[in-house]
Amino acid sequence: KIYIFDIKLKYWLHFSLLCNGIKLNNKLFVINLTLSKSFLEYNSIKYVSNRFIIFFSYFSDTSLFNKILSICQIEKVNWTEKGINELLFLSDYDIRQCINNLECIYNSNRVLDEENIYKIIDKPKPLYIEEILSNCISGRLNKSYDTIIELYSKGYTPNDILLTFMKCLLEKELINLDNELTLKIYEIISLSYIRVNGGIDTLLQLCGCISKIYLYLQNE
Repeated sequence: KIYIFDIKLKYWLHFSLLCNGIKLNNKLFVINLTLSKSFLEYNSIKYVSNRFIIFFSYFSDTSLFNKILSICQIEKVNWTEKGINELLFLSDYDIRQCINNLECIYNSNRVLDEENIYKIIDKPKPLYIEEILSNCISGRLNKSYDTIIELYSKGYTPNDILLTFMKCLLEKELINLDNELTLKIYEIISLSYIRVNGGIDTLLQLCGCISKIYLYLQNE
């Protein structure tokens, strides 16, 4: 018999101990995990004997795009190229999230485009992030504040806004920023993100973060 499990990493130790307590005569356990280097160094792996670890590489962005495109064609989903790219971005380039979100979008609106994606996956659009950065570079701090206040008033949490900001810096081609500027802005946002997740989840924290970005850009 073959038993297939898809378990979270934090439950690995419990599962490995359970397996050792079961008579494994003619039984094969297949465990699906997203492994990391820290996991391979984790001592719990020694608790399972007769183990084989098979590594599969991550999908490239192009492969993910082609896979979603293939699903759309097979299932006769109307799509746009920008829609697929936005779906990948908002799904963190995770194939399972992509397919789940695609199913929700199709069942709700039938068309995979940017407008329908943001109706289902309610996250700030990269357009807002680009607008904030552009205004900071141009010396229009009040305009940046207006955009942040607009996002906040729409119901987006500081956590959502800062997380989208960081993702856009790494994965989107926004304004022409060199690597040093991008990393410094990312550092400023990361520190604010830590404070927000520590419980100081306020509009004031967002405005303070934008002020620091503005001051850094103006002094460069």
